[in-house]
Amino acid sequence: MTKNWIFITIYILFIGAITYLVGTLSEADKVQDFIASQKEIIEDDNLKLISTVIIANQNDGTEALIEIEPLFTESYLSTNFDVTVYIYSFVKLKGNNAVNSVAIMIRDLRLDTDDLQEDTYHDTLLKADIRFNQMVTVGETSKQEFSEVFATLYDDQTKLIIIDYDKLNGETPIEFESITIKYVLTNATEPNLVVLTNSDLALVSTDDKFDGTFDRDIKNVNKENIQLTVKYGLNNLTPNDNIFYDPSVYDQLQAKALGIYARNISIEFVFVAILTYFIFFHGSVVRSIKENKLRNKALIKAEIEKIEKK
Repeated sequence: MTKNWIFITIYILFIGAITYLVGTLSEADKVQDFIASQKEIIEDDNLKLISTVIIANQNDGTEALIEIEPLFTESYLSTNFDVTVYIYSFVKLKGNNAVNSVAIMIRDLRLDTDDLQEDTYHDTLLKADIRFNQMVTVGETSKQEFSEVFATLYDDQTKLIIIDYDKLNGETPIEFESITIKYVLTNATEPNLVVLTNSDLALVSTDDKFDGTFDRDIKNVNKENIQLTVKYGLNNLTPNDNIFYDPSVYDQLQAKALGIYARNISIEFVFVAILTYFIFFHGSVVRSIKENKLRNKALIKAEIEKIEKK
Protein backbone atom coordinates (compact mmCIF):
# COMPACT_ATOMS: atom_id res chain seq x y z
CA MET A 1 0.00 0.00 0.00
CA THR A 2 2.85 2.38 0.92
CA LYS A 3 4.51 1.70 -2.44
CA ASN A 4 1.31 2.72 -4.22
CA TRP A 5 1.15 6.04 -2.40
CA ILE A 6 4.82 6.73 -3.16
CA PHE A 7 4.19 6.02 -6.84
CA ILE A 8 1.06 8.23 -6.88
CA THR A 9 3.00 11.08 -5.21
CA ILE A 10 5.79 10.80 -7.78
CA TYR A 11 3.20 10.76 -10.57
CA ILE A 12 1.51 13.92 -9.22
CA LEU A 13 4.91 15.66 -9.08
CA PHE A 14 5.54 14.53 -12.66
CA ILE A 15 2.23 16.06 -13.80
CA GLY A 16 3.13 19.25 -11.94
CA ALA A 17 6.47 19.39 -13.77
CA ILE A 18 4.73 18.92 -17.12
CA THR A 19 2.26 21.69 -16.29
CA TYR A 20 5.13 24.03 -15.36
CA LEU A 21 6.89 23.20 -18.63
CA VAL A 22 3.70 23.83 -20.61
CA GLY A 23 3.31 27.20 -18.87
CA THR A 24 6.92 28.17 -19.64
CA LEU A 25 6.61 27.16 -23.29
CA SER A 26 3.30 29.01 -23.52
CA GLU A 27 4.98 32.20 -22.31
CA ALA A 28 7.63 31.88 -25.02
CA ASP A 29 5.02 31.05 -27.67
CA LYS A 30 2.94 34.02 -26.57
CA VAL A 31 5.74 36.51 -27.23
CA GLN A 32 6.77 35.00 -30.57
CA ASP A 33 3.23 34.51 -31.84
CA PHE A 34 2.18 37.98 -30.74
CA ILE A 35 5.05 39.77 -32.51
CA ALA A 36 4.43 37.65 -35.63
CA SER A 37 0.70 38.45 -35.53
CA GLN A 38 1.47 42.17 -35.37
CA LYS A 39 3.87 42.17 -38.33
CA GLU A 40 1.58 43.92 -40.81
CA ILE A 41 0.85 46.65 -38.26
CA ILE A 42 4.37 47.25 -36.98
CA GLU A 43 6.69 46.48 -39.90
CA ASP A 44 6.58 50.07 -41.20
CA ASP A 45 5.97 51.85 -37.89
CA ASN A 46 9.00 52.24 -35.62
CA LEU A 47 7.00 53.42 -32.62
CA LYS A 48 4.51 50.56 -32.71
CA LEU A 49 7.37 48.12 -33.29
CA ILE A 50 9.32 49.29 -30.22
CA SER A 51 6.16 49.37 -28.11
CA THR A 52 5.20 45.82 -29.16
CA VAL A 53 8.68 44.41 -28.51
CA ILE A 54 8.98 46.03 -25.08
CA ILE A 55 5.51 44.98 -23.91
CA ALA A 56 5.89 41.43 -25.26
CA ASN A 57 9.39 40.86 -23.89
CA GLN A 58 8.73 42.39 -20.47
CA ASN A 59 5.47 40.44 -20.29
CA ASP A 60 4.58 41.76 -16.84
CA GLY A 61 2.33 44.73 -17.50
CA THR A 62 5.18 47.08 -18.39
CA GLU A 63 4.25 49.58 -21.10
CA ALA A 64 6.35 51.77 -23.40
CA LEU A 65 5.98 55.54 -23.75
CA ILE A 66 8.14 56.68 -26.67
CA GLU A 67 9.11 60.17 -27.75
CA ILE A 68 7.80 60.47 -31.29
CA GLU A 69 10.75 62.44 -32.67
CA PRO A 70 13.88 60.26 -32.79
CA LEU A 71 17.03 61.57 -31.14
CA PHE A 72 18.95 60.53 -34.24
CA THR A 73 18.18 59.12 -37.67
CA GLU A 74 20.22 58.68 -40.83
CA SER A 75 20.16 56.39 -43.87
CA TYR A 76 23.56 55.25 -45.14
CA LEU A 77 24.08 54.03 -48.71
CA SER A 78 27.07 52.66 -50.58
CA THR A 79 27.85 50.13 -53.29
CA ASN A 80 27.89 47.10 -50.99
CA PHE A 81 26.31 48.32 -47.76
CA ASP A 82 23.05 50.00 -46.73
CA VAL A 83 21.61 50.70 -43.30
CA THR A 84 19.23 53.11 -41.63
CA VAL A 85 19.82 53.92 -37.96
CA TYR A 86 17.22 55.31 -35.56
CA ILE A 87 17.76 56.17 -31.90
CA TYR A 88 14.72 56.80 -29.69
CA SER A 89 14.23 57.74 -26.07
CA PHE A 90 11.39 56.07 -24.21
CA VAL A 91 10.12 55.16 -20.77
CA LYS A 92 9.35 51.68 -19.51
CA LEU A 93 6.43 52.20 -17.17
CA LYS A 94 4.84 49.76 -14.73
CA GLY A 95 2.63 51.38 -12.15
CA ASN A 96 4.72 54.17 -10.64
CA ASN A 97 8.00 52.51 -11.60
CA ALA A 98 9.55 54.32 -14.59
CA VAL A 99 12.85 53.53 -16.34
CA ASN A 100 14.21 55.98 -18.90
CA SER A 101 15.61 53.94 -21.77
CA VAL A 102 17.14 54.13 -25.25
CA ALA A 103 16.28 52.11 -28.34
CA ILE A 104 18.84 51.73 -31.14
CA MET A 105 17.02 50.44 -34.21
CA ILE A 106 18.42 49.14 -37.48
CA ARG A 107 16.28 49.17 -40.63
CA ASP A 108 16.92 48.24 -44.28
CA LEU A 109 20.14 46.41 -43.53
CA ARG A 110 22.08 45.20 -46.58
CA LEU A 111 25.52 43.64 -46.31
CA ASP A 112 26.79 42.55 -49.72
CA THR A 113 29.89 40.74 -48.55
CA ASP A 114 31.08 37.16 -48.21
CA ASP A 115 31.58 35.07 -45.07
CA LEU A 116 29.02 36.79 -42.85
CA GLN A 117 28.71 35.20 -39.45
CA GLU A 118 25.17 34.11 -38.54
CA ASP A 119 23.67 33.71 -35.09
CA THR A 120 21.95 30.55 -33.81
CA TYR A 121 18.78 31.54 -35.67
CA HIS A 122 20.68 31.95 -38.98
CA ASP A 123 20.30 35.73 -38.94
CA THR A 124 23.13 38.16 -39.62
CA LEU A 125 25.13 38.81 -36.46
CA LEU A 126 25.29 42.56 -35.83
CA LYS A 127 26.89 44.20 -32.81
CA ALA A 128 27.28 47.64 -31.28
CA ASP A 129 30.27 48.79 -29.22
CA ILE A 130 28.76 51.43 -26.94
CA ARG A 131 31.28 53.77 -25.33
CA PHE A 132 30.41 56.17 -22.53
CA ASN A 133 32.13 59.30 -21.24
CA GLN A 134 33.30 57.49 -18.10
CA MET A 135 33.44 54.15 -16.33
CA VAL A 136 29.87 52.88 -16.03
CA THR A 137 28.59 50.18 -13.69
CA VAL A 138 25.79 47.84 -14.70
CA GLY A 139 25.05 45.32 -11.98
CA GLU A 140 28.48 44.05 -10.95
CA THR A 141 30.23 45.00 -14.20
CA SER A 142 32.15 48.27 -14.56
CA LYS A 143 33.47 49.30 -17.99
CA GLN A 144 33.63 52.32 -20.24
CA GLU A 145 32.72 50.37 -23.36
CA PHE A 146 30.14 47.62 -23.67
CA SER A 147 29.58 45.31 -26.63
CA GLU A 148 25.94 44.43 -27.29
CA VAL A 149 24.33 42.15 -29.88
CA PHE A 150 21.35 43.41 -31.87
CA ALA A 151 18.18 41.33 -31.56
CA THR A 152 16.69 40.43 -34.92
CA LEU A 153 12.99 41.20 -35.14
CA TYR A 154 10.57 39.93 -37.79
CA ASP A 155 13.20 39.86 -40.56
CA ASP A 156 16.97 40.02 -40.94
CA GLN A 157 16.90 43.67 -42.07
CA THR A 158 15.34 44.91 -38.81
CA LYS A 159 17.23 44.76 -35.53
CA LEU A 160 17.08 46.37 -32.10
CA ILE A 161 19.10 47.06 -28.96
CA ILE A 162 17.45 48.35 -25.78
CA ILE A 163 19.49 50.16 -23.10
CA ASP A 164 17.98 50.90 -19.69
CA TYR A 165 19.67 54.25 -19.15
CA ASP A 166 18.46 54.68 -15.57
CA LYS A 167 20.17 51.42 -14.59
CA LEU A 168 23.58 52.77 -15.61
CA ASN A 169 25.62 54.08 -12.68
CA GLY A 170 28.48 56.58 -12.89
CA GLU A 171 30.18 59.25 -10.79
CA THR A 172 29.02 62.09 -13.07
CA PRO A 173 26.17 62.46 -15.60
CA ILE A 174 26.47 59.59 -18.09
CA GLU A 175 26.66 60.43 -21.79
CA PHE A 176 27.09 58.31 -24.93
CA GLU A 177 30.50 59.06 -26.43
CA SER A 178 30.20 56.74 -29.43
CA ILE A 179 28.19 53.86 -30.87
CA THR A 180 30.11 51.67 -33.32
CA ILE A 181 27.89 49.29 -35.26
CA LYS A 182 29.74 46.24 -36.57
CA TYR A 183 29.05 43.10 -38.57
CA VAL A 184 30.85 39.85 -37.85
CA LEU A 185 32.71 37.61 -40.28
CA THR A 186 33.29 33.88 -40.01
CA ASN A 187 36.99 34.52 -39.31
CA ALA A 188 35.89 36.35 -36.11
CA THR A 189 36.84 39.82 -37.37
CA GLU A 190 34.34 42.64 -36.80
CA PRO A 191 34.55 45.39 -39.45
CA ASN A 192 32.92 48.73 -38.69
CA LEU A 193 29.66 49.27 -40.54
CA VAL A 194 29.00 52.77 -39.25
CA VAL A 195 30.55 54.80 -36.41
CA LEU A 196 28.36 57.31 -34.57
CA THR A 197 30.03 59.88 -32.32
CA ASN A 198 28.96 62.59 -29.90
CA SER A 199 30.78 65.66 -31.26
CA ASP A 200 30.64 67.31 -27.83
CA LEU A 201 32.87 64.56 -26.46
CA ALA A 202 35.08 63.37 -29.34
CA LEU A 203 35.99 63.92 -32.97
CA VAL A 204 33.44 62.43 -35.35
CA SER A 205 34.95 59.38 -37.03
CA THR A 206 34.38 58.21 -40.60
CA ASP A 207 36.24 54.94 -40.12
CA ASP A 208 33.43 52.86 -41.57
CA LYS A 209 31.81 51.76 -44.86
CA PHE A 210 30.30 55.11 -45.89
CA ASP A 211 31.61 58.42 -47.16
CA GLY A 212 31.86 61.60 -45.13
CA THR A 213 28.65 63.19 -46.42
CA PHE A 214 26.44 61.27 -44.00
CA ASP A 215 25.48 62.48 -40.52
CA ARG A 216 27.24 60.59 -37.73
CA ASP A 217 26.81 63.08 -34.87
CA ILE A 218 24.76 61.76 -31.92
CA LYS A 219 25.19 64.78 -29.63
CA ASN A 220 21.39 64.90 -29.23
CA VAL A 221 21.51 61.47 -27.59
CA ASN A 222 22.23 63.05 -24.22
CA LYS A 223 20.98 62.83 -20.66
CA GLU A 224 18.56 65.74 -21.00
CA ASN A 225 16.84 64.20 -24.03
CA ILE A 226 16.92 60.63 -22.71
CA GLN A 227 15.37 61.29 -19.30
CA LEU A 228 11.80 61.90 -20.41
CA THR A 229 10.50 61.65 -16.84
CA VAL A 230 12.54 64.77 -16.09
CA LYS A 231 12.00 66.49 -19.41
CA TYR A 232 8.19 66.23 -19.28
CA GLY A 233 7.50 65.03 -15.74
CA LEU A 234 6.27 61.52 -14.97
CA ASN A 235 2.65 62.64 -14.64
CA ASN A 236 2.75 64.54 -17.94
CA LEU A 237 3.84 61.69 -20.22
CA THR A 238 0.22 60.84 -21.09
CA PRO A 239 -1.61 62.42 -22.68
CA ASN A 240 1.24 64.19 -24.46
CA ASP A 241 1.42 65.18 -28.15
CA ASN A 242 5.14 64.39 -28.16
CA ILE A 243 4.74 60.89 -26.75
CA PHE A 244 3.52 57.73 -28.47
CA TYR A 245 1.51 55.46 -26.18
CA ASP A 246 -0.81 52.61 -27.17
CA PRO A 247 -2.57 51.07 -24.15
CA SER A 248 -4.24 48.43 -26.33
CA VAL A 249 -1.00 46.53 -27.02
CA TYR A 250 -0.86 44.84 -23.60
CA ASP A 251 -4.54 43.85 -23.83
CA GLN A 252 -3.88 42.31 -27.25
CA LEU A 253 -0.93 40.39 -25.80
CA GLN A 254 -3.08 38.98 -22.99
CA ALA A 255 -5.80 37.98 -25.46
CA LYS A 256 -3.18 36.13 -27.51
CA ALA A 257 -1.96 34.47 -24.31
CA LEU A 258 -5.40 33.10 -23.43
CA GLY A 259 -5.65 31.36 -26.80
CA ILE A 260 -2.17 29.87 -26.50
CA TYR A 261 -2.72 28.69 -22.92
CA ALA A 262 -6.07 27.12 -23.88
CA ARG A 263 -4.44 25.29 -26.80
CA ASN A 264 -1.43 24.03 -24.82
CA ILE A 265 -3.41 23.06 -21.70
CA SER A 266 -5.87 21.13 -23.90
CA ILE A 267 -2.98 19.20 -25.44
CA GLU A 268 -1.58 18.51 -21.97
CA PHE A 269 -5.00 17.34 -20.70
CA VAL A 270 -5.33 14.82 -23.53
CA PHE A 271 -1.77 13.58 -22.98
CA VAL A 272 -2.22 13.25 -19.19
CA ALA A 273 -5.61 11.56 -19.57
CA ILE A 274 -4.17 8.94 -21.93
CA LEU A 275 -1.08 8.44 -19.76
CA THR A 276 -3.16 8.15 -16.58
CA TYR A 277 -5.44 5.59 -18.21
CA PHE A 278 -2.57 3.35 -19.29
CA ILE A 279 -0.74 3.64 -15.94
CA PHE A 280 -3.67 3.22 -13.54
CA PHE A 281 -6.62 1.71 -15.42
CA HIS A 282 -5.53 -0.11 -18.55
CA GLY A 283 -4.38 -3.24 -16.67
CA SER A 284 -7.62 -3.45 -14.71
CA VAL A 285 -9.71 -2.94 -17.85
CA VAL A 286 -7.81 -5.63 -19.74
CA ARG A 287 -8.14 -8.06 -16.81
CA SER A 288 -11.85 -7.30 -16.54
CA ILE A 289 -12.35 -7.94 -20.26
CA LYS A 290 -10.42 -11.21 -20.04
CA GLU A 291 -12.39 -12.29 -16.97
CA ASN A 292 -15.65 -11.46 -18.75
CA LYS A 293 -14.56 -13.47 -21.78
CA LEU A 294 -13.62 -16.43 -19.57
CA ARG A 295 -16.89 -16.14 -17.67
CA ASN A 296 -18.85 -16.01 -20.93
CA LYS A 297 -16.96 -19.02 -22.27
CA ALA A 298 -17.71 -20.90 -19.08
CA LEU A 299 -21.41 -20.05 -19.31
CA ILE A 300 -21.53 -21.08 -22.96
CA LYS A 301 -19.72 -24.33 -22.16
CA ALA A 302 -22.13 -25.02 -19.31
CA GLU A 303 -25.12 -24.43 -21.58
CA ILE A 304 -23.67 -26.69 -24.24
CA GLU A 305 -23.12 -29.45 -21.67
CA LYS A 306 -26.73 -29.09 -20.48
CA ILE A 307 -27.98 -29.48 -24.04
CA GLU A 308 -25.82 -32.52 -24.67
CA LYS A 309 -27.10 -34.24 -21.51
CA LYS A 310 -30.66 -33.82 -22.67
